[in-house]
Amino acid sequence: MSASAPILGSASPAASARAARSLKRAPGPSGYPLLGSALDVDRQGILTFFIRAHRQYGDLVRFNVGPIAGHLVVAPAHIEQILGPRRESYVKGRSWDTMRLLTGNGLLTSEGAHWQRQRRLLQPFFTTKAVAAYSQEMTAVAAEVATSWEVAAAHARPIEIHSEMMNLALDVLGRTLFGVRFSDQAQPIGEAVYTGMQFVAQRTRMLLPPPLWLPTPGNRRFLHAKRLLTRFILDRICNVRAEKGGAPAMLTALREARDPETGAGMSEQELIDELITFVIAGHETSAVALTWTFNLLGRNPAVEERLHAELDTVLSGRLPTLSDIPALVYTRQVIEEALRLYPTAWIFPRTCAQDEELSGYRIPRGSMILVCPYLTHRLPSHWPEPERFLPERFSAESARTRPRHAYLPFSAGLHTCIGQHFSMQELILSLATLAQRFHLQLHSSDPPPMDAESTLRPGAPIFATPKRRRWHAS
Repeated sequence: MSASAPILGSASPAASARAARSLKRAPGPSGYPLLGSALDVDRQGILTFFIRAHRQYGDLVRFNVGPIAGHLVVAPAHIEQILGPRRESYVKGRSWDTMRLLTGNGLLTSEGAHWQRQRRLLQPFFTTKAVAAYSQEMTAVAAEVATSWEVAAAHARPIEIHSEMMNLALDVLGRTLFGVRFSDQAQPIGEAVYTGMQFVAQRTRMLLPPPLWLPTPGNRRFLHAKRLLTRFILDRICNVRAEKGGAPAMLTALREARDPETGAGMSEQELIDELITFVIAGHETSAVALTWTFNLLGRNPAVEERLHAELDTVLSGRLPTLSDIPALVYTRQVIEEALRLYPTAWIFPRTCAQDEELSGYRIPRGSMILVCPYLTHRLPSHWPEPERFLPERFSAESARTRPRHAYLPFSAGLHTCIGQHFSMQELILSLATLAQRFHLQLHSSDPPPMDAESTLRPGAPIFATPKRRRWHAS
C-alpha cells in the first residue's frame, strides 16, 4: 500500500477537506467539453481506450464521461487499498444500478447488511468441501462432450469451441444446482445472458440512458432476455416443488437455508435473484475461461505437450476424479495462466463514497473507480513477458514473489467471488477430461478478437477440428 500521503477520511471532515485541496488530480486525457472521453470510448471500444490510456498515463488514470469522473486503477497497491482496508470508502453504488436491472439484488450487486446476510446464507454451499460433492457430475458432463467430439473427430467435422463450452458449463450448472439437464436449452439461455450483459455494459456508459419503459430496440431485447431468464428460473423452482423426494440437493438446501444469526430464510424473490446471478455468473465465466484455455493450447504446442504428459501420467487414460486434482499441478497452472491473460471479469467498478487518496492523487467523492485485472495481469514488473502463455508462472515459488493483488481473476478481499472453488474444480476436471483425449486443431492462425462488452468473450467464432489422441504410459 502506498504510504505517500495521509488517507482522506481518517481525519475530521474539515481536515479531510483541507487535505483534499492540497492534492493533485491524477493524469489522464482531457477529452471534449461536456462529453469528456465518452466519444473516445465509443469510437475505440472500452478495452482499447483503457489500454491506450494506461500506456500513456500510467497505473492511475483520471478521465471523464460527461460530468462523471472516472479513475482507471491498475497498480496492485492501489487495488489492495480499494478492496482491503479502505473498502468502506469504495462501494458498489450507482455503478451497479444497471446490473441490478438484470440480476436484482443478488449477491453480485447487493451490499451492506443485505449482502452480509446473503453471504452468510450462501457461503456454506460453496466451500471447497461442499463443492466436492459435485465433482462426479462435472466429470460426467465433460465426458459426454468428449463422446460428441469422438464423432466429430471420426468425420473430421469442425466444432465451434465457445458454443461447446457454453453447452458444457450450463449443463454442469443444471445438474449441480437444479438436478436437470440444460444442454438442450444452452443456446437460448446463453443468448439471453449475453443480451442482458451487453445491455448492462452499454447502458452503464450512456450519458442519458432511456427509461426502461421506453420501447427502444435495446430495451425490448433486454426485457425479452430478462423475462426468458426469470421464466427459466421459475420453471426450475416449480419443478422442484412438484417432485417428491427427487429434488436436487443444492436447490432444496438453498430454499431451506436459514441465517445462523437471525434464523430467517430467503424470500422467493431473493431466491430468484440469487439463482439468476448463479446462472449468469456460474456458466458464463466457466465457458469463457475454457474457451480461451483451448485457444491458447492450440497456439502453444509445447505447453499442450507438457499438459498431455501430466494427464497421461496421472490418469492413464481414465476419467479424472476429485482425488486426482492435487496431482494435476500443471493442469491447474494452465488454467490460472489462461485466466491471467483473459480474466473473465476483466474490469469491475466501484464508487468512491468519500474523498480519498491514492499515491498522492485526489480521488474525489462520487468518482467511478474501475479496477482492471486485464491490465494488472500484464504489468511487466510482476509478469515478465506478459503476453506469453507461460503456465509455470504459477509455480508455488513464483507465486510467492508477487504481490497478492497482482492476480485477481475472482476479485479479492471481502468480495472475492463466492463460486471460485466451484469454478476451479469444474475447470480442472473439464480440461483434464477433454485434453487427455483430444488435441483441437484450430482453423485460423490469427488470434481471435476480444469482445469486452461484458465478460471477456471471443469476438468471433473459434473453429477447430478435434483430433483423437491416445494416452502414453510414462
